[in-house]
Amino acid sequence: MLELSPRVRSLLTVVPLAGLTAGGWAVTTLDDLPDYMVAGRATPIGFVVRQHGVDSMTGLTPTVEARSGSERVVVRATASGPRGHYVAPLTLPKAGRWSLTVSSGFGRERVEIDGMTAIAPGAPAPAPLPDIERGRRLFAAKGCMTCHVSIQSGPSLAGRRYDPTWLASYLDHPQQVRPAAPGAAQMPRLGLSSREIAGLVAFVNTGTVAAKGGE
Repeated sequence: MLELSPRVRSLLTVVPLAGLTAGGWAVTTLDDLPDYMVAGRATPIGFVVRQHGVDSMTGLTPTVEARSGSERVVVRATASGPRGHYVAPLTLPKAGRWSLTVSSGFGRERVEIDGMTAIAPGAPAPAPLPDIERGRRLFAAKGCMTCHVSIQSGPSLAGRRYDPTWLASYLDHPQQVRPAAPGAAQMPRLGLSSREIAGLVAFVNTGTVAAKGGE
């Protein structure tokens, strides 16, 4: 299990080392992460699983699990759309705070996101998330945790801060902004929205992203 400092644990959900099996490791990237969900209404949770962060994987049996206190919901995801893409229709039975776990079906690789909100049907929408909180969730949901903390196929971001304009451009078009050297790992283009990019820039620039093994 990856050990992080108490300070970092308060910001990041700890994810076990990803899929360390004979087939290597994989990255799970969620399509979209809503600020909130509505209880009793199905929310499609879509994601892609890529071996070594590159090759889309088929034939998996992923699941999406939600927990809130003693409540637990597990939904199986099925292949849908492009190669390696899966969707699970998740319906939360009650309003409240929930944690989500997306298990890829490849070794132990999974994504964990805490602090998700479900509101009652007809209730007013909650206030928009601050960029830093949205970025914290996205850092797990988009697979950043796997590549920059668990496996560290990418550089450590511990204590790092970047020019916001440069980092936003890099997240949008990584290969154009900083092409990888031949044979080196390449940051994939994730098709992030401007709101997602703003959240990730804000979170990364807090300087609280952990290095492998803690700080």
